[in-house]
Amino acid sequence: MKKFEIFVKLFVVLLVIFCFESYFKGEIIQKTFMDINEYYHLESGPNPFYSVFICESKGNLDCFVVEEISNQDKNYLIGKMENNQYFYINYSDNNKKKFNLTKEEIEKIFSQKIKLEKSKKYINKYGKDEFNIFEEMLAAKFIKTLLFTPIILMLIKFKIYPKSWDKE
Repeated sequence: MKKFEIFVKLFVVLLVIFCFESYFKGEIIQKTFMDINEYYHLESGPNPFYSVFICESKGNLDCFVVEEISNQDKNYLIGKMENNQYFYINYSDNNKKKFNLTKEEIEKIFSQKIKLEKSKKYINKYGKDEFNIFEEMLAAKFIKTLLFTPIILMLIKFKIYPKSWDKE
């Protein structure tokens, strides 16, 4: 029974570590859509490997990859696109928008240094729930833990670890 107890304890510890790792890496992306104004919105897929896009809601429906985003004065959404270009969009007035700016131009327009956060974090914080992947993430971490636990136990049993650990 002692071997089973060790297995269960190690399994629980690894599962907790893997889940916290996912949480702190921002892999639990549940919110995938956010309206900016009548003409633009942010969207992303249900897992962390999807990029966040800013898309037109009306007109030609163009979409651009957004790497970092921030609110500015609660009136503007400011972001950095994939091509290292910046943009801003007013939440309430569609005529107050501009794309393909440099960082210096953005800082000059808003007369302050701009702090941006990762677009995945931003959309998860302020967006709407489209998909809830918590159960899928938990199942994947459970399977990963099931695979890693016996491997780690075998490594410990057969002393397949650095020799420097024996000196302690």
